[in-house]
Amino acid sequence: MVTKDGNMIEYLVSLILGLIFGILIERSKKENRRERELVSKGMTLSLFFLIFFLGLDIGRKLNLQEMAQIGQISILFALMTMVFSYAFSKILIRVAR
Repeated sequence: MVTKDGNMIEYLVSLILGLIFGILIERSKKENRRERELVSKGMTLSLFFLIFFLGLDIGRKLNLQEMAQIGQISILFALMTMVFSYAFSKILIRVAR
């Protein structure tokens, strides 16, 4: 789904660039602790910016009622993810024994 101003293409390009950099870093096979910490901090910072700008974009496009509905769906999705993740891990533990 591409928006009028092309935001989806920007997200896709960012995702592909991140994938390429991740592959290149993994292939370098340098076990330098400083590099890993730098990459970790960069990924965390990038994630915060991504969440911030996605929230900003959503906030501009939705009204208050739509946001409440999305919030309810998000809570339900998070709860169901936790429940099924817990149940699945219990099943895997029993099968592994």
